[in-house]
Amino acid sequence: MKRRRILWLDNDAALILPYKVALESEGFEVSIVRTLAEASAVLLTSPYDLLILDVMVPLTENDVAHGYSFETASDGAATGLAFYVKHRELLRERHTPVLVMTVRVDRSIENEFTLAGLPSDCFVTKTAMRRATMFIAKITSLVPPCDATAADGVPPSGPPAE
Repeated sequence: MKRRRILWLDNDAALILPYKVALESEGFEVSIVRTLAEASAVLLTSPYDLLILDVMVPLTENDVAHGYSFETASDGAATGLAFYVKHRELLRERHTPVLVMTVRVDRSIENEFTLAGLPSDCFVTKTAMRRATMFIAKITSLVPPCDATAADGVPPSGPPAE
């Protein structure tokens, strides 16, 4: 049976490791990347069933070499948004849902992602997802079972809303 694949961009390994273990026990394959450049490289070479994106990922020199700038990351939250905007069309073409995680609810950040085309129900706070069962339920609501994908590769619910 094909495993559903998740690409997770987050620099906080201590926080996400228990969730990775829980997701893998539920049959997901989880690839963790810690920088924007690494996430870009992985996303461009392989399709995933879900992208989990941390709002605030520290910018590295390697990220800058791959087209991200300190100006776009000046408020700290722009890194996740910059990554999403840069790869938005590819994610849409592949029908890859995105789940944005943040430490706290910040309506201005949520509004920026929503204006960039991400549905507002694709945001969760890290504190709200402290229980693995809640987190897995949210992931399962975004990623259909492998056998629910139509022959054309599009889930029955269709492509993500624009």
